[in-house]
Formats: sequence, C-alpha cells, structure tokens
Amino acid sequence: MKLTLLPALQIATTCWLWCTAASAQTVVAVGQLLAIEKQGEVTFQAAAASNAATTPAPVNPPLNTVMPGGTISTGADGSATVIISGAGTANLERNTEVRLPAETGGHSLELLKGKLFLQINAEDLQKRQTGEFRLKTPSALLAVKGTRFFVDCGRKSETVGLHEGKVIVTEPVSNGTAELLPGQAVTVSPGSISPPGPFSAKDKNSARAYDTLALTRTPLVLTFDPRYASGSSRQQVPTQYFYGGRLLAAVPGSLNDWEFLRFHNFTSANNRYVGGKLVPGDTVAPLSITPAGAVMMATTYKYEPVSKRVRGKIENTPPVFGTLPKSLYADLHFKGRAWRSTHVRQSDVGPLLGLQLRLRLKSVGRVTFGFNTTSSSSFSGATLEAPPGLPEAGVWERDCIVPITLNKSGEDSSNNLHINVYPEGPTDAAGKLRSGTVELTILDCALVSKSR
Repeated sequence: MKLTLLPALQIATTCWLWCTAASAQTVVAVGQLLAIEKQGEVTFQAAAASNAATTPAPVNPPLNTVMPGGTISTGADGSATVIISGAGTANLERNTEVRLPAETGGHSLELLKGKLFLQINAEDLQKRQTGEFRLKTPSALLAVKGTRFFVDCGRKSETVGLHEGKVIVTEPVSNGTAELLPGQAVTVSPGSISPPGPFSAKDKNSARAYDTLALTRTPLVLTFDPRYASGSSRQQVPTQYFYGGRLLAAVPGSLNDWEFLRFHNFTSANNRYVGGKLVPGDTVAPLSITPAGAVMMATTYKYEPVSKRVRGKIENTPPVFGTLPKSLYADLHFKGRAWRSTHVRQSDVGPLLGLQLRLRLKSVGRVTFGFNTTSSSSFSGATLEAPPGLPEAGVWERDCIVPITLNKSGEDSSNNLHINVYPEGPTDAAGKLRSGTVELTILDCALVSKSR
C-alpha cells in the first residue's frame, strides 16, 4: 500500500462582503500571523499585558509572529508575506498596518492602513467548520468565504478589487451594496459606495502578487506508541497510526520512511509543597488517537493554598498547582523537499515554513508551544490564550503555526514538539480554589511549505 499526500491548497472562487448585521455565522478566530517573507522596514508590536488569571507569566512570541492584540506594519520601503493561521495568506505592501484582534467580536483581521492582498481558502474554512473570515477596514467589514482580492486604503476612500470569485460589498453607514465580478473594483468611503467598474491597468497587473501566497499543506502520519510512554505506568494499547482520513494497523515499511508525529504519553508533574519546599513527581494521563484521527488527552489538576514564613511571620502567597499539567511530547520527523520529490513526486514544494495545528481545548486558560533538539533547549513557537469572557470549563478552538527551521542538510528529524497546557484558575467565580480536568485535542496537523 502506498500513502499519497493531499494536494496543495485549493483556492475557492466565492467571496461575500457585508456588514455584521447581515450575517448570522460565527467569526473565524485567528490565533496567529506568521511572517514568512520580509523586505525593508517591517515592525511587530505585541499586545498589552494580559490580565488572564493563568499561572505562568506570558511567553514572548517568537520572531516574525503576531499574536492576538498585536500588529504588523511595513515602512516606506517595506513589504511582508504572512500566513493567517487556519485561513490563508496575505501580502502587506509598503506603508501598511494590520492588527490581529484580541477577541473576535466581529472580525478576524483588521486593516488599519495601506494595501493588502489576501488569499483566503474557503475549502479549508469549510472543512474546519470555523465560520466566516472577516476583514475589517476603515470603511467596511468584509465577510470572506474564500477568494483572491485586495483592499487599498487611501486618504479619503478605499478600493476593493476582485481577481477571482464573487464579491458583494456593503457600506454600513449608507447600507449601499455593489456586486463585483472578477476584474472589477469598487470605491468605498464612509457613507458612500460607487458602482462597480473595471480594473485599472495597474490593478489588473497586480494579480501577480498572489503567486507568492500559495502554500502546500502536507499531512503527517500520526502515531501513538505506548513504548515511549513516560512515568511508572504505561498504557497497554497497540500502536496506532492515522493518515489520509483513516486509522491504519501499520504503515508500509519503516515509519522513518514517512513524515510523522509520534506522540508520547501526556506527562503531569504532581508538584506539592512539603515543609515549605516544592517536591515534584510524575504521573501519566491517558492519550489516544480517535477514529476520526484526533489526538486526545485529559488530565486532572488542582490548585492548593500555600503559606510561607517571612521574618518569623506566616504569610499567604498566591495559590499554586498541587497537580500541574506539563507537556504533550511528540517527535517530528521531516526529511525535506528531496524526500517528497522522491516519494510523492511533489517537485513544486518549496522550503518548510512550520507545523500547522488546530486545537480544541476545554478548561484551559493558556497553551504554549516549543521545539527542542537533542543539543538545544526548547523555544516558544506560539502562545494562545482562551477568548475573553469564555464560560468556566468552556471549550474553544484555535489554529496556529509553529515555525520550524531546517538544518543545513535540509533534513532535521530530531525535533521534539512540546505542547504545554495551563488550566483556568486559580479561583472560580465563587472565589474557591479550582480543581478539575483539562482536555486537549489535536484536530488537525500538517507541515506548511511555500509552493514554487
């Protein structure tokens, strides 16, 4: 049996733009922007410090990454190509600024100024059932099903142009609308919208901007091998493999012939204060691959009060975990473009950019990611926080891309992925110390590469 990889991202051909009141669908929550190419002056601005009551201090995002609440901007000589996690890609022209909202009350991304080319993947959004991607501009709100289009913000008005698909533009003040066909553009300003008109020669030639936005998502073989479980107890279950939409009893030949993520058991540290000192311990929580191909784990946690003696007096300190969830470990095996050309004849695949993950979390306030190799310490790949106002023990989903850099040989199979979860806490709405169960489900994972 030969495994075949899924094709490159398909670009759908339909896009609707309208104001918030005209759409009852949910809004795609973008977890991250990752700049994959930069030229000239490009600036990243992080969000203000979070007030979330999660235990660890916020982790600084990696270079070239925008997390919720942050912005990316280009200078007079700058430009950038970014991945919009779970939705598509975008090109920022010179003097352009984009903000990733801290919460998704009405839009997924905001263009503050400048010119932006977007390629939003409708097929991917539909498959993930994440709702609509909405772009907010100074004069309009664009609800996107998936297409190739651009927005150019001038001093007094902005132009929306369509290169592929179908667009209906609504200006919210006047409630005016205009339907665009490929090759048409419309001018929008507060209170007015123009009839559709043909592209200018410059806008027609700008279609080449989308050539830099195409990506290839390569699915991985997912496997959980209980022989790699840590702790004193191990799950007595057979090794599982998931690929191409179904569970497999085994992969042909050696697993090392394929790109894969091999998951270990989810490890928890039972950190308890004994005599004023922190005493760590290990337990093993259940981990499995579901018939739908999702990697799922659940583990319990508990906050406990702590007192310490300071200058002869007993002082209470902030509660700490009695049981602290730590990391879900996975070995990432990747052999680069030469491997794909040999085994699956995808010669159009370019350099590896990162690992795309879609997560579902329950009773989790924050999740962080990192990679490490045999000889180096781990580094943060992304930090995601629960949406503001999420109910207690609430469920939320988010996409992210963890950047990966290959070594000089173009092959690096020694990376270890760490996914750290931190529960809600430390107290509930009634002021009581929290305890409960956190759940982490990896719904989808794939390697993301630049298409040639």
